[in-house]
Amino acid sequence: MEFIDLIRTPNIDGVRLLDKNGQVDCQGKIAITGHQLLFVAREKELIMDHKMVDAVEKDTDKGRNLVKMRQKNGKMVRFLLNSQGEADDLCTSVQLCGMIKFTDTHPFYFNPPRSYEQLSKPNVLGTQV
Repeated sequence: MEFIDLIRTPNIDGVRLLDKNGQVDCQGKIAITGHQLLFVAREKELIMDHKMVDAVEKDTDKGRNLVKMRQKNGKMVRFLLNSQGEADDLCTSVQLCGMIKFTDTHPFYFNPPRSYEQLSKPNVLGTQV
């Protein structure tokens, strides 16, 4: 499975961001990338890394499709979505993308050696670096 296959729905329109009291704060669009979740509205913009999401909960009672995301810094972000399928896709995508290792999400990640001894060792091809 490719990394991009983990994102089931990359864009969700008509998402409402809820405030602390459970009232609608603003309405906008969610875009899910390989590294972060973006919520963009006319009034607000929210950028959340997948690695910063601690827990994702889905609540579908009384016809409301509510998704709660608790961040590792303690903040709670709540979204109200239009359909249960969108809520399922959002929860699954964020959970799966959060479990991927950092080096797998950045295909050209390079961690150079730190010491002179490591620099003088021959590489895989047998030549010195």
